[in-house]
Amino acid sequence: MCFSATYGPPIFRAAMGERRFLTLLANISFDDPAERAQRRPGDKFSPMRDVFSSFDDNLRRHVTPSECLTLGESLIKFRGRCPFRVYMPQKPGRYGILVRTVADAQNRYLWKAWVYAGAPAQPEAAPPDTVFSKVDDLVNFMVKDVVRSGRNVTMDR
Repeated sequence: MCFSATYGPPIFRAAMGERRFLTLLANISFDDPAERAQRRPGDKFSPMRDVFSSFDDNLRRHVTPSECLTLGESLIKFRGRCPFRVYMPQKPGRYGILVRTVADAQNRYLWKAWVYAGAPAQPEAAPPDTVFSKVDDLVNFMVKDVVRSGRNVTMDR
């Protein structure tokens, strides 16, 4: 549907051909199946954790945030099968993947992101900074890079 001349956005066809896209989709994997059984009980997000961590680190690598930051949550609408999909009746999409974010308020730049992957089956096997017992710990983790830097962090609730 994305590569359809009638219904798809032209940007998809301009970026690459449909055959190349399908070849890449069939052959690229972000997870090591040999280690999956070991990592899964401690982290439901383990198949994408390394890729997402790299993306998150690169968000902060080249940009210095302004003096005003906002900490919030985003529900990325998703109705498919996912072990950490959440239901939030107060959000417009109701079902999706919950992402906590810190964004630069002036430049509208996503500065840090953390995916909520649910409670692990084995918390002792969870990687560091993936499970927080209190909201205070999560907030401190999200803003630890700007503590005592003179910046304002705004959040709700």
